[in-house]
Amino acid sequence: MGNKTPYTHILLWILVCTELDVQALVCRYSEACTLPCDFTPGSGIVIHWQKIPGNTIVHSFYHNQDQLGSQNEQYQGRTSIFKDEFGNGNASLLLRDIQIADEGTYQCYVSTNQGNNEAHVNVEVKAPVISLSLVYNSMTEELTCSSRDIYPAPSLRWAASHDDAAPTQNGKQLNKEGLYSVNSTLRIPHDQNATEQYICTIVSSDNQMWEGSWKKQESIQSLETQTAVIPCSISGNHQEFTLIWSVMRDGNLSTVVEYQSSTKTSLNSLDNARVDEGRISTGDGSLILQNLRSSNEGTYTCKYTASDVTHFIQTDLNIAKKEETKDNSYLVFIIVPLVVLAIIVGGIVLLVFCMRRQRGSQNGENRANGTGQEKIPLGKGSQNGLNCANNTHVSSDAEDG
Repeated sequence: MGNKTPYTHILLWILVCTELDVQALVCRYSEACTLPCDFTPGSGIVIHWQKIPGNTIVHSFYHNQDQLGSQNEQYQGRTSIFKDEFGNGNASLLLRDIQIADEGTYQCYVSTNQGNNEAHVNVEVKAPVISLSLVYNSMTEELTCSSRDIYPAPSLRWAASHDDAAPTQNGKQLNKEGLYSVNSTLRIPHDQNATEQYICTIVSSDNQMWEGSWKKQESIQSLETQTAVIPCSISGNHQEFTLIWSVMRDGNLSTVVEYQSSTKTSLNSLDNARVDEGRISTGDGSLILQNLRSSNEGTYTCKYTASDVTHFIQTDLNIAKKEETKDNSYLVFIIVPLVVLAIIVGGIVLLVFCMRRQRGSQNGENRANGTGQEKIPLGKGSQNGLNCANNTHVSSDAEDG
């Protein structure tokens, strides 16, 4: 009989596995995972864990101690068995720091004075979506959705009611650890409605789903020393979630408030910022900024994260400068007194002008009636004048006589 080809070995392995009772086990990437194996307790215990096909030695135990001289280097420093459980018939293998390469079928062989036991475990490794990022670039008016370190390979899709919204680029990369990263960029129409919402959904090949949404609200205009409330509606029935308010100012992103539902406490980084913890449970995660100052101006983002969702709501806060506020508020107190003063001065000037004009008119009439001389009131002076005129006439008559 000729030599068996590698394909024959694989076929035989498949046939053997179909006849064996193989236990399925899902292990999470980078975490520890226990591969179960039971046996009938006895003395002279010999345990061999191997990965098949190929009979790669994972862990061996005999002569009452671990025998790791022939252990495959892929598993070095990552395996152990529960020696204190041997009396209970437990030969399970603890495999730490699970890697994508750990996927496959493992064989557990146990021999004691009571007989032999054999078990098979099929390990499936998963690296679920644990976060989703949505970043808006105001310069290019583009929204980028991304996630990383996922296994199996995921897909990404967009949902938006705006017909003109379409991805400009999509990408999927596989790193050296066998993990996938995905990203997609969506061009936001310039004339978008303020209430338009864009939804990015990442779905793994085993239908695990993570959803993210992004919405930009209308800008808020406020004045220094006043109070501004930036709305953030958080929906969903998640018992545990995180609410983070951040602000982008002069290219620097900083956290303002962080609320943890598990502890029902918030951490404030700004002395004049807070959230109403009593209203968060009703879906109101609004940020309250009291006694506004110019340094509070910026782009605020409300980020709500739960087990499988991430929502972003972005709002621009514009604050009028203090000097502008002061000039506007005191403008009425400056203009009104000036107007009143102008009216009073104008009235006085008009009154003086009218009085002088009336006096000048009377003097003109007097000059016209008195041939250029003022009238002399009737009295002693008037009689003397008559007498002076009569004496003049008498003298003239005497001279004529």
